Amino acid sequence: MSGRGLMDVYAEVLLESVRKALARTSTDMPVLTGRAATRLRWGQSPDLPRDRLFAVVVAGAMCGRPAQALPVSTLSTLWWTGIGSELSDSTILALGHIGRIRAPKERKLAWVDDLTSSTASVAETRHVASARRFALPRREDVLSDHLGVDGAAYARDAVMAARICAPRSIEAWRRFGALYGLLRRLNQDQQQSTVEQTANPQLRVPGLLMAHAGALATSGVRAVLGDLLRAAPQDVRTRATARAVLRSPEVVAAYRTDLLALHRRACKRLDELAPEPVYGELLRSALDEVLDESSPKPRELVAL
Repeated sequence: MSGRGLMDVYAEVLLESVRKALARTSTDMPVLTGRAATRLRWGQSPDLPRDRLFAVVVAGAMCGRPAQALPVSTLSTLWWTGIGSELSDSTILALGHIGRIRAPKERKLAWVDDLTSSTASVAETRHVASARRFALPRREDVLSDHLGVDGAAYARDAVMAARICAPRSIEAWRRFGALYGLLRRLNQDQQQSTVEQTANPQLRVPGLLMAHAGALATSGVRAVLGDLLRAAPQDVRTRATARAVLRSPEVVAAYRTDLLALHRRACKRLDELAPEPVYGELLRSALDEVLDESSPKPRELVAL
């Protein structure tokens, strides 16, 4: 069976595992369980996001036994249900489920630390980011924010899997997981972007693209970009000017160069880990997909 075929199988297994986890915690935490089940929207989608299988793929890459990390992917799925605004609730739910997992006590205690540390990272990162939400972002701030949220979550999943399969390689897998999570978030930003949708009155801009645009723009154009952060202007010409800047060849090239460098770093770290072939190829192909999907199409800059 191909690697992607295996992931389809594990997606079904993970779905059932999460359902059982919610059923087991519903007696002690009925409200939190109900909210999590609602957010997962079982009735609307039979599949879980493939990214929740990251720990399973990582375990396969570490030791060729992906099923060993199914409990980690289950915990991760529970944790992610609250990533929007109820992270403390979903963390409590995940921590409650740890006690029901059959695993050595020392490992479960370490998992508790891993989960709480990632939640603390998200809270701290969001607090810092909120203080500068109306300022044009800098590249280092965007990357730091993404590493503090998605990077922390994927690094955690890699570490939790490594505690099972490769305890001597925990830090190396942590570093790879952080970069992997960063790239996945950059991809998500691009998928939610409306920069290329010229008729769309809502202008949602990937943070890293905005950072490169701000760094390359004149002071007048930076003022226009700053207005977008405070309140998207209703003026059609202002939006058109902003879109032209954001899709200018210079800005897109700088963004693409940055993305390529991050992709190369992630691939190098993966190669250094010498993963099992089938699962290593899955991780590499996921990184390649991010590279292919995460750049806007440039167009010539209009007269300003």
